[in-house]
Amino acid sequence: MIRNATTDNQPLQFPRAHPSGWQAVAAWISAGIFFLASFAIGGEEGESSMPESEDRLQAAFRYVLETFFPRWRNGRHWSVQCVPDLLCSAEADLETKTISVARVSDSEDELLELLIHEACHPVSVNGHGQKWRNRMLKAGEIAKRLGRAELADLIEKDVSMADASLVP
Repeated sequence: MIRNATTDNQPLQFPRAHPSGWQAVAAWISAGIFFLASFAIGGEEGESSMPESEDRLQAAFRYVLETFFPRWRNGRHWSVQCVPDLLCSAEADLETKTISVARVSDSEDELLELLIHEACHPVSVNGHGQKWRNRMLKAGEIAKRLGRAELADLIEKDVSMADASLVP
C-alpha cells in the first residue's frame, strides 16, 4: 500500500468532498500541471528512478480520478502502487481497493489508459463485460472532449481487443 510520509505514514486517501468553484479549477489545474511536469523530469527514454516513477504514477492516478472518475472521491478510497514482480501488466484488487501496475510506462497516454482500464473493473466484477466496456467507452468520450485523441484511440483499441477475446 502506498503510504504518505508527511502524515505519520498513513495510507494515501483522496479528498472525500468534491471542491467547487475556484477550488475545483485550482485543484484540476495544479494536478494537470504537476502531472505534465512530472513527465518532463526523468532521464533518457526508458530510464527513470523508482521515486520519479512512483511520483509519475501517483500524479497520473490523481489525474485519472479527477478527470475520468470524479465520483470516486465520494467514499471510495482507492490507491495505486507499482509492483515490479506482478504477473500481469496491471490489476485492480476490489477487496483492498488497490490498483497495482508492473511498470510505469514512459508514455503518458499508455500510463493513463492502463489506469483507466483498471479503474473500470470495479463497475464490472466479471472481467471485461458490458459494464466494463461501457465505462471504458465513456472514458474514451471524455478523452476526445479534452482533445486527447491518442488516449481516446488507445481506449478504443483496448475495448476492441476485449471484444475480440469474448467467447460468443
